Formats: sequence, structure tokens, C-alpha cells
Amino acid sequence: MGTIFTLVSFPFVYNVCLGCETRPLSVQFTYYLAFVVVYEIGWSFGQVSHVALITKITTESKDRVALYAYRQAATVASAVLVFTITDALLTGDKGQITESDTPQFALIAVIVTVIGVTSSIVFQIMIKENCVISSDTDDVEHQESSKPQDTLGDVSDEVSNRNLEVIPSRPSAELETEPEAKSMIDTSDDIPWTTWLKDGLFYRIGLLYIASHVSYNLTLGYIPLFLQYTLKANKVSLTKNWSDLMR
Repeated sequence: MGTIFTLVSFPFVYNVCLGCETRPLSVQFTYYLAFVVVYEIGWSFGQVSHVALITKITTESKDRVALYAYRQAATVASAVLVFTITDALLTGDKGQITESDTPQFALIAVIVTVIGVTSSIVFQIMIKENCVISSDTDDVEHQESSKPQDTLGDVSDEVSNRNLEVIPSRPSAELETEPEAKSMIDTSDDIPWTTWLKDGLFYRIGLLYIASHVSYNLTLGYIPLFLQYTLKANKVSLTKNWSDLMR
């Protein structure tokens, strides 16, 4: 879903206002805003699903950290690739970026979208979501399989009866308060998604993520303006400085 949203929105963000080039700025603003909103929704779909998939691929903490590190490295590499493509298409002109460069940016958007969709298809084909089995279940199964098989049925029955006599009974209320039982209930897949809406930590983490993402986007948006209008940087130095910042 995220790939589809990005596919139908990203190329239009860096293109001319189709059918509204001569319309008022308010109309053009609404036009671009609609595509930006769709793109941001698709971007969020992809980000959240990819991060959540890490927990389904492996149960080992070190492997999860490694996968997340690989993902971040791929993110940086893709950003450097975008600026490399931009530098290659804008190298021929030493002037500043103007409206006449719109076709080049539209072509860059198309190239980046094609690369992204191709990578997403390859990702969907190669990466399989595994069924995660908790370590507690593995331990229990390992203990049960490692028990020796007693061939003397009468002796085992007698020992079992004696064990039942010495083990005190425990009320069900006490069992419900066990940390292991509570953990199993909290991590069950049967919990409805509406449960998250009742957790205050869910909203605090969401607000923190939104604030950091907005700050990051503002930085990405204003640095090119600073380089172009304040420092009067030309096209070549603009792409060079941007790629150096991303590294």
C-alpha cells in the first residue's frame, strides 16, 4: 500500500502543476498539498511496516539491531544515490536553479520512483515473513523433549501421585498475577488493535515521532533554500554540498 501511494504521488510533487500552471497560487498550493499528503501517508506505511517486519524475521536481539543498522545504511545510500543522479543531470549548467529546471527535476523524480518501486518488488519477493515462536515456548518444548522416557509405567504413575500429594494447590487469582502469565497475555496476537488506543505511552511515542519527523523535514526543506538564496550557490555546488551533508 505504501509503495502504491508513493508511486501515484511522488512524481507529481516535482513536476509542473498539470492543468493549473496559470491558476492562482492558492490552487497550485492545494494541488501540491494533496500529493504531498498522499506521499507522506505512503511513506509512513512503508516505514512502519518495514520496522515491524524486523521483529517477524528474527527473535534474536543482536540480529534485530543488525537488521535495523542495515536498513539505516540503505537509507543513507539511497539518499546519496538521489543526489548523485541530481548532480549528473544538473552538471552541464553552472547557473542557479530556476523554473526552467523543472523538466530535470521531473525526470529525477521519475528515475527515483522507478528505482524505488523496483527495489520494493524485489524486497517483497525475497523477504518472507516468518512465524515467530517465543523463547519461552522453545525452552518448554526443549525441556519436554529432553526428558527420558520411563518404560516402567507403574513406577512413573506412583511417582506422579506422590508429587501431586506434596505440591500445594494455588488459587487461580495468584496464578493470574504471575509475571510470566501476564507477559504472555500482553504479547498475545489475539489482542485487538483498539487496545493500543487506550495506552498513554502509544500517544507519547507518537507525538515524539511526529515532532522529530517534522523537525527533520523542516531541516531538509530549508537547507536548500539557505544554500541557494543566502549563499547564492549554483547548481553544481548545491548538489555537492547536499550530498556531503547527507554523508
